[in-house]
Amino acid sequence: MNLFSLQVMLDELAARELILGLFLMGAGLVFIIMGFRVFKVIIPLSFGVIGFVIGACMPLSFVMQMVCACVFAIGLAVVSIMTIKISVAVLAGAWSGLAVILFVSLFTNEEYALYLTGGFAFVAVVSLSFISYREIIAFVTSLEGTLLALAGMVIFVAQFVVLWHHLRDLLLHTPIFAPFLVITGTVTGYYLQVTELRQKKTGISG
Repeated sequence: MNLFSLQVMLDELAARELILGLFLMGAGLVFIIMGFRVFKVIIPLSFGVIGFVIGACMPLSFVMQMVCACVFAIGLAVVSIMTIKISVAVLAGAWSGLAVILFVSLFTNEEYALYLTGGFAFVAVVSLSFISYREIIAFVTSLEGTLLALAGMVIFVAQFVVLWHHLRDLLLHTPIFAPFLVITGTVTGYYLQVTELRQKKTGISG
């Protein structure tokens, strides 16, 4: 991820209210721990957010942007509900492709290399999702939950000036730290959910 974009993102989050931070941390923990149980809500919600962002970025007046944002959000959410398995696959592929693009961008800025590797990751994960559907759900919900929880943590820590100063410097000037937090949270959530799924499958739990 570009340092400037990360800096802007952190500063934007730091300016948010504490109540939003607490909400995001709570929602993130639910995604991480109970993602598979509520994925039929999480997936449409994710596509709704994507649709809203797309609509809000349209080169129109503010009012029309909001109208398009709401229409796209509702439309994508409804479509994802109707095609839940495909939606899970597309969402997992998109997150994986983005992650690969961000990683490869650390070594090269060649667009063809970024799009080629990102596209390959997208296709590979989409294909895998039809084989390991439940595991992919655990991956997607854990990743999104981790991102929400970390965003909430940033807002929360920003309320304490000295602590926020140290955390911000660590995130900006230690490139491995932010990815480490994302990977740790995602892997933790993934194994928590997969373990529960396996226990249910063998009749140990539920």
